[in-house]
Amino acid sequence: MMSMKWMCRFASSIFFLSASASVFSMSAIATPGTVNTLGNTTIGQHLLSVTHNPAACAQVFAPKHHFRMGYLSSLGATVEMGQVDNFEQDIDALVDLLDDTDVSLDAANALSDRFNAVLTELDQYGYLKAGFDISIPGLPLAIHRDAWVGSICAEGLVAVQFKAAVMSDALTYTASNINNNVEVDFSTDSSLLLKSAQLTQLGVDYARPVYQQDQGALSGQLLAGARLNFYSMKLSRQVVAFESFEDEDVGDVIQDEYDHNQQANNDVGVDLGLSWIGKKYQLGFTLANINEPSFDYGDFITDCAQFGTQLAQNNCQVANGFIASGQLDQQSDYVMQMMGTLDATYWLMSRWVVAGSYDLMDFEDPMGDELQWASLATAYIPMSRWIPSFRLGYRKNLAGESLASVNMGATLFGIFNLDLLYGLDNVEVDGNEMPRIVGIHVGFEQKF
Repeated sequence: MMSMKWMCRFASSIFFLSASASVFSMSAIATPGTVNTLGNTTIGQHLLSVTHNPAACAQVFAPKHHFRMGYLSSLGATVEMGQVDNFEQDIDALVDLLDDTDVSLDAANALSDRFNAVLTELDQYGYLKAGFDISIPGLPLAIHRDAWVGSICAEGLVAVQFKAAVMSDALTYTASNINNNVEVDFSTDSSLLLKSAQLTQLGVDYARPVYQQDQGALSGQLLAGARLNFYSMKLSRQVVAFESFEDEDVGDVIQDEYDHNQQANNDVGVDLGLSWIGKKYQLGFTLANINEPSFDYGDFITDCAQFGTQLAQNNCQVANGFIASGQLDQQSDYVMQMMGTLDATYWLMSRWVVAGSYDLMDFEDPMGDELQWASLATAYIPMSRWIPSFRLGYRKNLAGESLASVNMGATLFGIFNLDLLYGLDNVEVDGNEMPRIVGIHVGFEQKF
């Protein structure tokens, strides 16, 4: 039987897999810590600001200070579900139906019509997506030296993302007369397409002032920064047919199949950033992935006989069927597309700031989902570590699923960050309304 339990087990299985993965860092597959609430904005008091605009590397120091580091800047997870109410109950019933032969012909026709309509909806909207990230202890790291005429920063983060999406195939049946009894055998190649990405990234930045205007209403300073990213990514795709869930626990099946067909890749990327610092405001522009690094998924295998188990052979044959029908590509890759982002902050008071960011174009994450983020946030950052810092934000995807969320966070004792993400779009699960996307991040970093 498949219910919400299998989704929870799926998510927890991948979480434990991610815990044993190698070191990862910043990319489109993770939005760490305070960035969840504040968006891709530059607020120097929060060290994670350097993970977006490289020019921010020169903005995260308190006066007369030259060193900052994160202890464990971010640890968190986000889960997202497709817009299909109670879809797991329909899949439960469908899996049961595939093992049921005691059905009349009239009932078989009605069931076939019903579940083919369900499968069409699942194909379009049925998915579960999750991401996990953890900062490399000690990072981000920011160092300023007058002799360098600028600042150097380093970022690192463990990030794992996965998605299970429904790929539908028509539900059909055959009827046979056995000992004067009609037996109906239902079949379908409908499956879950499992995709995962594990990314090792280390970013190294250099930022410095390049222009100073000391007089007039537009007095301020222009900072420029560049980042070199080192990537090592593992991508996998696997098809698991619904019929595979008949005899085995679905959590075990997914965990067994999760890392099959995995392909490892290495590449480098370059980001550039500008930041104009005025008396009470900051304006920034980031151009990320200007060389568009690319990574390959493992090819689907066409010779299914080389698999050692019947389950793996059946899944291979189903995958080949989807390839032949054009629903699935045998070869696939992921390109970190070049993208530009604008960000701005304005200090209403000495400790109260409003901030926003906007992606100038849409881009895809490794799961193939379209993203284009816009965010608006405010934060109160007191001087004393004994007074909590509060932040509140709104974030919306202007492409793809167009999900929106309200995000809130607090910094306690000047060191502990807690940020929550709560989606504004709902879906019905087991008869209860739930947000389509939720997330939580915690972290420890030096106070500014």
